[in-house]
Amino acid sequence: MRTDDEQLARRKAAELADVALRLQSARDTTDLLTVTAELAAAFFGCPSVGVGTLGRDAALLDVAGPAADLLRDDAAAPAGALRRSLEAGEPVSADVRSDAARRVTHVPLIPGRGRAVGVLSLYWPGTVTDLTYVSPFSTHVAVAMESLWYQHRLHASIETHRLVSSSLGVLMERYGIDSREAYEVLSGISLEYNVKLPEIARRVIEDRDLPVSR
Repeated sequence: MRTDDEQLARRKAAELADVALRLQSARDTTDLLTVTAELAAAFFGCPSVGVGTLGRDAALLDVAGPAADLLRDDAAAPAGALRRSLEAGEPVSADVRSDAARRVTHVPLIPGRGRAVGVLSLYWPGTVTDLTYVSPFSTHVAVAMESLWYQHRLHASIETHRLVSSSLGVLMERYGIDSREAYEVLSGISLEYNVKLPEIARRVIEDRDLPVSR
């Protein structure tokens, strides 16, 4: 490897390390998307960036970045470059008809194996620049997205357990029943009125009684 190549590789490795640290410090999804757009613009020298999370069936959810509107438009095209990129699981570049860009590179955000959890879209004003490091960059973003998702699920699970446990205590004290009977009452109301169990539990705690007459 030539000296220039070695220096570039070391510089990019250091930049990627900084990218990983910045991404992992994101407080929530909105913060992560904003930070990702800023980092991608600087890392790839592409000022027009769109980044978004994906739900089921690769539906675009939260979106951020200067090119957020362009990304939304591309997501609406069922046979467009974005859809092809997600189906192939790899970056796809295509021409763009926009005053802000001439080409776009859509990069699926895949944390290791499995489906994409998001997409990074680079809208180039001219020729696409070197994408040698797009894979490690996108992997860092995908891992950060998945980490936030697991943290959210864990927090939601803990909060649900806390609510349900507290509401069972309220029912046990008020009606002189055991925990199994209290849970049957709680889950029965949830099913009967098609209201999620945590919401029923929250109402029991607030009202110190059953939220509906039985």
